Amino acid sequence: MTSAGVATMAILESFIRDDQDALPDGTPVCCGEPQPNQPLERGINWFRNNFSAREHPNYQHRGYFLYYIYGLERAGRLSGRRYFGDHDWYREGADYLSLMQDNVIGTWKGAAGEGEQNSVVGTSFALLFLSKGMTPVVINKLKYGVPDDPASQIQIPWNRHSRDVRNLMDYISGLDEWPKLLSWQEVHISAALRRGGVQELLQAPILFLNGSDPPRFTPEEIALLREYVTQGGFIFAESACRREDFEKGFREVVEQMFPESEYRLRRLTADHPIYRSEYLLDAETAELWGVDVGCRTSIVYSPNDYSCLWDKWMVAPPKNRPPQMTQRINKALSVGTNIVAYVTGRDPPSKIERQDLPVAQQLKDEVERGQIQIAKIKHEGNWDVAPEAVGNLLAALNAVGGMSASPEKFSRTLTDPDLQNFPIIYMHGRNGFTLTKTETERLRQHLERGGVLFADACCAASQFDAAFRKMMAEVDPEHPLKRVPADHEIFTSKVGHELKTVKRRETSDGTAGQPLQTRIIEGEPFLEGIEVDGRYRVIYSKFDLSCALQRQANLGCPGYIDEDAVKLAVNVVSYFLVQ
Repeated sequence: MTSAGVATMAILESFIRDDQDALPDGTPVCCGEPQPNQPLERGINWFRNNFSAREHPNYQHRGYFLYYIYGLERAGRLSGRRYFGDHDWYREGADYLSLMQDNVIGTWKGAAGEGEQNSVVGTSFALLFLSKGMTPVVINKLKYGVPDDPASQIQIPWNRHSRDVRNLMDYISGLDEWPKLLSWQEVHISAALRRGGVQELLQAPILFLNGSDPPRFTPEEIALLREYVTQGGFIFAESACRREDFEKGFREVVEQMFPESEYRLRRLTADHPIYRSEYLLDAETAELWGVDVGCRTSIVYSPNDYSCLWDKWMVAPPKNRPPQMTQRINKALSVGTNIVAYVTGRDPPSKIERQDLPVAQQLKDEVERGQIQIAKIKHEGNWDVAPEAVGNLLAALNAVGGMSASPEKFSRTLTDPDLQNFPIIYMHGRNGFTLTKTETERLRQHLERGGVLFADACCAASQFDAAFRKMMAEVDPEHPLKRVPADHEIFTSKVGHELKTVKRRETSDGTAGQPLQTRIIEGEPFLEGIEVDGRYRVIYSKFDLSCALQRQANLGCPGYIDEDAVKLAVNVVSYFLVQ
């Protein structure tokens, strides 16, 4: 019953509301002192002290374990808690349910003599827990500036509007062409450091934080935020109540994360895809600032307090709500939706899929001395736009293929004498480029001596694609780039993953003045290559792989989805290694 109570209180927060705090012109009052929901917090605190994923907490009702664990999922997901105390309720519950399942026919049964002994009833509760707990987590709401204590009632500065992100997710879940169930959760930055580091944050593609006071983080927390962004995470920050103190403090946080001068907040221009990713936004009124990291804008800051308006959205709004407030709420929801669409392409991965993607940091921790080394080629076409792509690829090779790979980054020019020590070289970029005669000759020699080249066009950039094709025509005019047959061993389990079909994001501008159009298509993998004597020595993808390897593919980035990009890249390198 406590499970039901926590879940119900979380639901009621979104329905029992009024607009008594609105001004006559429809302007909401956003800067009052937030009041925590004491009954809800007390219920969650009970779970923290009594949690179990293996038995009913009340010994008198041990026969109702499966009913209880379904209620546990309701309480955890609807309240946005991933943890009860130090317990990851979904993973612990899923682990135990896998042990309880009948391995022959796949059913679940509870204790003898109770209703759960009926396999239909027991299996229903187990599947409800497993399926709804797998809801994609799109946004982590960052808890900072308060003690790392699950029972803490302190709300400011991180939670001035307690229903903001939850309401945004509920709103987006009701839109056409979006998944019908999206979720969010709270994450404490100190707990993330303690529990899993960057993997803890990477469970969601977006990290949201706001406040009215300057945000303060320890050096370790700053390093974690930087790692999150470089590994494909996206930070969205906003100033509650349009407080200049928060804006100044957040700019300092960005500078601490990325001391390099090119990483500074700059106002996004009207042609940025974030203004057209779902709705057409006015860049003047929807003021957004951003920092480009890698393949995309990876940090966005808003001086406007949109979360206050998300907080006031309701499925059934009050009858007397002023039209002006409804307009303000709808505009704020449009901005939030565009940001989520830009980051996820309307196709957020599940929490398990996202966490299981490779991260270069794991490689650094697990491999001290590697055998596989890949050199990234320097050129004038924005050669390092996805700096973590090769590292994440090597981490995937280490995890999937049991291979050991060097954790070091190797960047070389084509004229570097040391290039001969790297049989596999890699190129990517977003801009056009040209090679000197010497560089062209050195690349030709590298390939003729048995070296191989793996390349892709970041976000399917046409300038890079044209330059790469011209380069290869000059390097090897007798062997043009041709499509690798779909039944070639490079797409089979002989070298890695079985890839009969893969998913790829297509993006187009559509009609002038309309939002961006995107879709996920599924079909045969498409790679091109140069084959000599039955062996491919060049493999090239005109569709993005590297930004997806860095988890930075976005709505404006045509190419393979993250999971399939990893599998394709692993297969390519594995193929090269066995030749």
